[in-house]
Amino acid sequence: MQTEKPVGGETAAIDHVRVIGLELDSVMSKGYAFFPVFSGVAFTLAWIMGPSVHLYVLLLWAGAYALYIAARALATHEYQRSTHNPDPSHVDKWCQFVKASSFTHGLLIGSTAQIALPHLARPQQMGLTCLVIVVCVVAAIYAAPLPRPLTMFVSLSLVPYVAAWLWIEPRDALHMTYLVPLGAMFLVLYIAWPHHLALRKSFELVVANSKLAEKVHQNHLHLTKNYLQLQAMEQSTSFRFAVASHDLRQPIHALGFAVAGMDETDDPAVLKKGFAQLRESTALVSEMLMELMDLSQLERSAYIPDIRDIELESIFDQIRQSQGSAIAGRRGINLIVDAAKGVWVRSDMNLLRRILLNLVMNSIKYTLKGHVRVSWQYESGQVAVSVRDTGIGIPDDRLQDIFLDYVRLEEIPQEGAGLGLAIVRRAATLLKHPIKVSSEVGKGSVFKISLPAALRPRDAAQRREGPGECAMLPGPTAVVLVIEDHPYSLEVMCGMLRRWGYAAHGGSDGATALANLGDGSEPDLVISDMHLLKQTGLEAISQIRARFQRQIPAMLLTGDVSPALEADARAHRVTVAHKPFSPVLMARQIHAMLAEAV
Repeated sequence: MQTEKPVGGETAAIDHVRVIGLELDSVMSKGYAFFPVFSGVAFTLAWIMGPSVHLYVLLLWAGAYALYIAARALATHEYQRSTHNPDPSHVDKWCQFVKASSFTHGLLIGSTAQIALPHLARPQQMGLTCLVIVVCVVAAIYAAPLPRPLTMFVSLSLVPYVAAWLWIEPRDALHMTYLVPLGAMFLVLYIAWPHHLALRKSFELVVANSKLAEKVHQNHLHLTKNYLQLQAMEQSTSFRFAVASHDLRQPIHALGFAVAGMDETDDPAVLKKGFAQLRESTALVSEMLMELMDLSQLERSAYIPDIRDIELESIFDQIRQSQGSAIAGRRGINLIVDAAKGVWVRSDMNLLRRILLNLVMNSIKYTLKGHVRVSWQYESGQVAVSVRDTGIGIPDDRLQDIFLDYVRLEEIPQEGAGLGLAIVRRAATLLKHPIKVSSEVGKGSVFKISLPAALRPRDAAQRREGPGECAMLPGPTAVVLVIEDHPYSLEVMCGMLRRWGYAAHGGSDGATALANLGDGSEPDLVISDMHLLKQTGLEAISQIRARFQRQIPAMLLTGDVSPALEADARAHRVTVAHKPFSPVLMARQIHAMLAEAV
């Protein structure tokens, strides 16, 4: 019997096969129990036929029946050995076997009507006919799950008896014994069909319950997995804060002692040294906090990359002006950053900058003398950026460990949370930028990241062909409006902007900032904190833009790294800068925003 392919998709077809498999199993699994029945039927039929059938014919029939029983026994054994195979071809193969078995058994039973019925006395004829009907009734109970093989067996068993009785008896109203097997055949099949439908419904319920149980099990596994992940994240977060708390104590401790050891009456050389210590400690605290924020975003999959064409030189220039360059200079290490003008890649500006800065800082930390070099080259349509150092090197058995959280090589004691390369790994994975590391202990290491190459954008080419970039930069009269509700932070920010040559005005909210701006003056740039007492930074920026009825460039300073805030800021066309923000990077960002607005 070919398994039917119902319409309804692959899932419905699989369920149908499973139902057919259950029907098949209900028949085949009872094979051993019916062997005594088969043997009893064969013996009884042979006993009834014996007095009137030639011995050789009887032996031939009995031998064929015994061979059938043996083949059925072997097939039942083989089926039960492979009964858990859910493959459709397996089910179809055994359905074909049941069909062949029913055909053979029906021929054996039906043949008795030809070889014995005409030669028996009337009582034996009726007894033989009734026995075959009983066999068909039992078969209907046994094989009702598979109606096609059952129909074949019953028809092959009883139709010969109908024909034999028609041949034996005269055809008149008084001799209608042929109706007994004929009526029995239809009655058996009529009764078997509702039984089959009921069994089919029960098997469908079994399959549905099995699917439901499997789904519940899968949901349980999924929930268990989520629970374990949340538990691991909670433990990781607790561990991260414990490590951060421990590592932040040193630079904060140094800050306290540096401030306590400074006095306005001190010698200028002493004050200069103290300020240098303050800058280094605050830079370290800022770096560690940025690492924790970056790792938190990447770990929660909260960061949505902004993939665009980037000129590599812009990031290389930030590396030259980063705090890493100052740290390298103080340690006597030569930081070499190759020129990359006209080299364009496709990536996320923020993550790529963080990757390269972290790699540079890591190389500087583990280099005692010599140099750290940042270079690039084309490789198979990609731009391969390398950070090469002459540091202590990394043992082969630690090459993969260095990308794990909180891992630091013990050869040189270092400050920091040990998250720099962990962030590199996560960011590179998110951007699908392959990263490789090779190292030789005592000679140095090479970190190489492959970036998709990009063509130089047309607007960038036109800009290079026009006036020089310096001619397009804003002059020192640019007006910057600062909104910050913390008085000391507002004073420090405005003072820093004035030292950079800008005309800085500020206030605790949009209205106050506008009042302090004075009449006749318009801001070229607005810098606002996000969480103000009276309004949000985005509301303050919108208020100022509405006052002057133009899209004034704006920067939002915040410690909130949520994707929702990023999306809201993009909708308002506001640049987001996450605290803590390096003064050097802020100066570059302000410079770039004002230059772009010209």
